Amino acid sequence: MATEVVMPQMGESIAEGTITKWLVKVGDKVERDQPLFEISTDKVDAEIPSPAAGVISEIRNKEGETVPVNQVVAMIGGLISTNAGGNRVLRYGMARDLVLGVEAVLADGTVIDALRKVIKNNSGYDVRQLFIGAEGTLGIVTAAVMKLVPVPLAHATAMATLPTIV
Repeated sequence: MATEVVMPQMGESIAEGTITKWLVKVGDKVERDQPLFEISTDKVDAEIPSPAAGVISEIRNKEGETVPVNQVVAMIGGLISTNAGGNRVLRYGMARDLVLGVEAVLADGTVIDALRKVIKNNSGYDVRQLFIGAEGTLGIVTAAVMKLVPVPLAHATAMATLPTIV
């Protein structure tokens, strides 16, 4: 399940903070309480720690931007649990298409190990399909085996102007 990183309230009368420096980037693995970014307010400067361990999946605000208190500034994890596709979903597919296997922890602490590294496996239930897109309701995905897609050798962009839509 994705974890939101919000701009904290650093004092009673502080309503906003300026992000002065990001200490991580998208794709970085972070631990709980690891500093993520530095902020500056009119009363205090501080390093803001990570609320959870995981991988930085999104950074919503750039350095130098002033952000109100409690606004989400970054996301940690969530790709598999939400079956996200992102802005390149048409090229690469949804998360469900790229995950070969998962390891998850259930609410009672039981670890489900379905880290299959093969594309086709007909033995038993496909636990991978259950956890992808379940948004953490069945358990928390702790590890995954992903299918790698080669980087395109070239790409092109085209623009067409038409006098009418019809």
